[in-house]
Amino acid sequence: MIKRHTFENGFQVVYQKSEQSIPLTCIHVFCNVGSAFEIDGIRGASHLVEHMCFKGTHSRMKARNLLMQYNKIGASFNAYTEKRFTTYTLTCDDNHVENCTKLLSDMLLHSSFPKNEFAKEQHVVVEENIKTKDNDEYMLEKSLDTQYFRGSSYDHPIDIIDYHPSATYLKYDDIYQWYKWFYRPCNMVLSVISNLSFDAILKSIRQSEFIIQRPVSVAPLHLYPTLPIQPITEHFIYRKKSSIAATILHVGFRICDFYNKDKYVIQLLKHILNGFSGRLFTTFRTTHGLTYHSSASTQYYENAGIFCIELKTDPTKLIYNTTNKKDGRGVIPILVELIGNLIQHGVTQHELEVAKGNCKGKTLLNIQSMDILAEYNGIHAVLGSNDVNFIKVYDTYIAQITCKQIHSAIRKYMTYDRLMVGIVHKDAIPKNKIESLFQHFNR
Repeated sequence: MIKRHTFENGFQVVYQKSEQSIPLTCIHVFCNVGSAFEIDGIRGASHLVEHMCFKGTHSRMKARNLLMQYNKIGASFNAYTEKRFTTYTLTCDDNHVENCTKLLSDMLLHSSFPKNEFAKEQHVVVEENIKTKDNDEYMLEKSLDTQYFRGSSYDHPIDIIDYHPSATYLKYDDIYQWYKWFYRPCNMVLSVISNLSFDAILKSIRQSEFIIQRPVSVAPLHLYPTLPIQPITEHFIYRKKSSIAATILHVGFRICDFYNKDKYVIQLLKHILNGFSGRLFTTFRTTHGLTYHSSASTQYYENAGIFCIELKTDPTKLIYNTTNKKDGRGVIPILVELIGNLIQHGVTQHELEVAKGNCKGKTLLNIQSMDILAEYNGIHAVLGSNDVNFIKVYDTYIAQITCKQIHSAIRKYMTYDRLMVGIVHKDAIPKNKIESLFQHFNR
């Protein structure tokens, strides 16, 4: 059972009893701000603030002193910035929950933001983004997002080197104001999985700065992400990189948003394509021997989502396969045929039953992860969704799905106007040939 409580100052708590007997508590604190809130001139602010929150507080002046408090009790501590929110994660012994909650609240609400550390951390962020620029999959994904979420706040990357034309581009006063504006208890959600009782968790939180802080107003609407999106205008994105060994192929479609129950139907389609018995592995590895890696994945925001198929292959086998004298087709023609078959015929009852079994099994395995449960509950709280808890998703939404529903979703979302194709290739890319293979989606 999930329990919720909102304190007078607006700080929200989402609690779920742990499914394990191990005396561990997992806490995820979500700050309701991410890169989608940013505007030109201050892009990268959310990521930089995340870094600065590790730099010490007014009562624990040095970063080393702050982090030492976690190290000496063996607590696991981390953070990450997303487009929609920033999350700080903590797992510790049940006996240390009260102390860790105090440390975490002090760190998030009273960062000392030392100017000398700010200058150094900008250099660190620049270095991190230089490293990211070498990640071909990540860079392709960022390019594709400009079309998947065109016109909305989600078409911008979380952080890239372009946001940092110099290591001093982002100004201290701007970033500090960003931190003070958004890092307020009323703009935070604490999601916790623990063997401790709900009352014990609330008692610990009451002793922390999360509650000692006075009530303040929430962020104004003009700093909220822009949601309306525009039609996709550029369906093909190519990146030529001579140093790359394997060609990366991304074929995807703009799909429903986070709140739409179609996402559960698409989840089953993803299971039908993935796995050792899935269509992708069977087609590209077992039958044709064309790829080592093939997978389908999904991603959702408030205004839209992505369903994508990604494959990596020998650059010489992208369109043709000269090593196969019986079937000389390469990866793209075979993938187009696979998608076309899904659009025309849907999936079989046997595939559906296997996918449901796989989905149910994966759900049971994931229940063992306190991190997965804490993240799931926290995200739904931040996005204002009162959906069922993770454990009940399969029985509530997935168990009753039919082949007809999957076929309907395929025909609804797998259309040319929703199509995005991205390729990272080391040689000259035969664009006309590639684009002609996808033209039948127009019909």
